[in-house]
Amino acid sequence: TMSKQVTSSSPAALTPRATTMGDLWKNISAGDLAVWGGLTALCLPYGFILGKPVRTSSMITAGILGWTAGLVYSLQNANARIIQNFHVAANKTTKSPLRS
Repeated sequence: TMSKQVTSSSPAALTPRATTMGDLWKNISAGDLAVWGGLTALCLPYGFILGKPVRTSSMITAGILGWTAGLVYSLQNANARIIQNFHVAANKTTKSPLRS
């Protein structure tokens, strides 16, 4: 998680550290898992229907592509949540000239 402590009011002190894969896996939500599984489940029959001469190979290939797309989508959502949470925490610890 993002447990960086802010010790000064300079903008450089508010720079988040690099997100690790462990942070991403901890932040994957149930909705992300549903999208991941849903994309995989939708791509399997799609590959079977469109791959008439080689249905099984086409289905497996489409399933792998759907699995990969779902994984990337889930990890991107997890990373966006980490970045958003960091910026919310950073805005609470510093005084902005626009906020009173």
